[in-house]
Amino acid sequence: MHAATVLFGGETSPALEFTRRHPWALPWLDAACGLRRPEDPLRKHLLVMTAILETTPDYADELLPRHARFWPLVCSLAWNALRAGLKIPPGVGLLLLAERRTE
Repeated sequence: MHAATVLFGGETSPALEFTRRHPWALPWLDAACGLRRPEDPLRKHLLVMTAILETTPDYADELLPRHARFWPLVCSLAWNALRAGLKIPPGVGLLLLAERRTE
């Protein structure tokens, strides 16, 4: 949190505030912000948190690239694209709800 405050100057958004109150909404709001608001502070905070996890020995093996064969890699990419696509519609609804709550 401190790194994000230093980097982004305490910048906030309805999506970020909603996620702080309701952590379960993160995957859906991330998908919606990726499509509708790529520069949202929520996405910036996730980028910083992912960078920190990549440098942590406990999680480095999960996040760093590894050698993969072609077809398993293609199937994995297709599966992840499908999952992200399915999260967008409910995420847009949650994003609209988060924006209404801040008005």
